[in-house]
Amino acid sequence: MARSLLCLPPLGAAYFGLPSLSKSFRGLVAVAVSAAVFGAIFQPARRQLQRFVDQRFYHIEIDYQKTPPDISTSGNTEVLRQTRFGVYDDLELIGRGGMADVYKSIHPTLGTPVAIKILPERLAVENEFRQRFVREALVVSKLQHPNIVRIFDSGEQDGRHYMVMEYLAGKDLDRLIKNNGKLPLAQALPLIQQIASALDYAHMQGFVHRDIKPSNVLLDSNGTRAVLTDFGIAKINDAHTVMTVTGYMLGTFDYIAPEQIQESAHVDGKADIYALGVMVYQMLTGEMPFKHSNPGALLIAHLNQPPPNACDILPDLPHHIAAAIQRAMAKKPDERFATATEFAIEIA
Repeated sequence: MARSLLCLPPLGAAYFGLPSLSKSFRGLVAVAVSAAVFGAIFQPARRQLQRFVDQRFYHIEIDYQKTPPDISTSGNTEVLRQTRFGVYDDLELIGRGGMADVYKSIHPTLGTPVAIKILPERLAVENEFRQRFVREALVVSKLQHPNIVRIFDSGEQDGRHYMVMEYLAGKDLDRLIKNNGKLPLAQALPLIQQIASALDYAHMQGFVHRDIKPSNVLLDSNGTRAVLTDFGIAKINDAHTVMTVTGYMLGTFDYIAPEQIQESAHVDGKADIYALGVMVYQMLTGEMPFKHSNPGALLIAHLNQPPPNACDILPDLPHHIAAAIQRAMAKKPDERFATATEFAIEIA
């Protein structure tokens, strides 16, 4: 088979419209074609071997190599063309994400700005994404806390699932970190305390967020009020069903707790505390604690690599704060703080 493939250079040259290619270049084309063919043949076997190693030696119970459905917004033109949606007028597109488009409008009775989150039709036909969207509306409607996004209404309009939430004029925490590189402790601490309070409240109500990260924290126009959002993959303790996207990861690799990698259906609030520890490290240093371009290596780092000392990047950071971050990121849940507020108090 390899012999016959090596006889393909003239065909490759003709295909590219370059019949005058040098002999050496045609040889390179042949090698590339051969590598592509052999890669296609042996790729499934390599994936199976990698999956076996992940499960047998690292107890990684998720298939991070499995490509999820394309939910990117690149090239997507599916937006509302009308300026009215149900009772809401003068729609203004203010955000686009993998799971929803967000429009600004005015609440017809409250007279205040609201954000209308609408599930695109391409995802509404997927049962699991539709369930996740509806589930988020259900979870948030049960939570009443100043640092958890408020929801005013939800339902389906003309075949489109939607939820109407409070509107915040500021940026999200992820953008703030990217714009500033890192945050001074005096600026970060109040935000950390608010997020911790929101998490403890959600945990007391029986919810585990499972996707704590800066892009899920919205800020008001002054940047002084933090609001936790996106409960789409939240776990409801004692629920009869557990929401997942079959075969895919629950959570975000950069912030994910070790137990979430190994058995995501049975995590508790300690997984959110781990993610908060990662986020606090990022807020104060401007860097991620674990940096790997390969997702498998990143997951193994969360499982086995000791949490770094933030003082290595910020020598002036009080040692008790660095130690608190490391404790929040302990590999074993029982070694972390009992509550997120306890963590926030420790770094105050």
